[in-house]
Amino acid sequence: MPDVDGFQGLELIRECHPFLPIVMVTGHGSETLATSASHAGADHYVPKASISLENLENAMATAKAKAQLRKTIHEQQSELKQFARVLSHDLKAPLNRMRNFADIISEDVKAGQLDDLEVMCDQLKHAASDAIDLVKLLTTFLDEPDIAYELIDVKDLLKEIAEVAKSDQQGPCSVVNNSPALTIESCRPLLFQLFQNVISNGLKYNRNDKPTVTITYLESESHHIFEFKDNGIGIEEDLREEIFKPFVRLHGDSEFRGSGMGLAICHKNAKRLGAAISFTSTLGSGSCFRITLPKAADAGS
Repeated sequence: MPDVDGFQGLELIRECHPFLPIVMVTGHGSETLATSASHAGADHYVPKASISLENLENAMATAKAKAQLRKTIHEQQSELKQFARVLSHDLKAPLNRMRNFADIISEDVKAGQLDDLEVMCDQLKHAASDAIDLVKLLTTFLDEPDIAYELIDVKDLLKEIAEVAKSDQQGPCSVVNNSPALTIESCRPLLFQLFQNVISNGLKYNRNDKPTVTITYLESESHHIFEFKDNGIGIEEDLREEIFKPFVRLHGDSEFRGSGMGLAICHKNAKRLGAAISFTSTLGSGSCFRITLPKAADAGS
């Protein structure tokens, strides 16, 4: 670039492409130059006198690792900022309810009006439970336990998940598992939570007399493919980019209670397993979520 030295060029590139791996090569080598290159935005520094195929490969590998770490840190910082904003907002509701009920109880006790005391105490405990549940969900989302792979009987796993999901519903519902007898290698806790949240969402966000989720198995040479089709309310086209973000709720609690964390946890678990989660949907007719899971266990992070 005209009228721009190497370090200025580095700074401009880094400003435009913060996660680009950059290796700087110069005709001279010194600790001072290496430090300046690092400050300007280089991930690695190689003097021309030290250039060899091995050194360049090592430098590029190091630069890629640093760039990936920088991107990961940035994503985590953005995530934490979002959590801080949303948590301060979402926790206010149950905490305000707790304060209001506590004030009412205090006034009633002072006035000797104890007839509604038990009801008010129940409401107070319910508000406290809502706050505790939200904190638990946040802990689940932020927690990243070590991934331990094991052989999993998918039919047994889905049967257990279906029983849990159906027990959470208020009325009749159905989970139809059309997948064959199958054993895969994966991380059971992450996979359980991933499948459970998709199935539970299909049953919960549903206005049918009998909410139903139908599970189908497909495969490619390198992937297991699970499809979860529900007869629920569907998702609007302009909201499809939002549903995997934390705390995104498409409906008020008056119709569908929820935290807005279920699909965000699905997205995170899928990413950790090296899997992909996508969906198609028709508003008013239901959705079909597809989870594409690599057959090789080492594909996960």
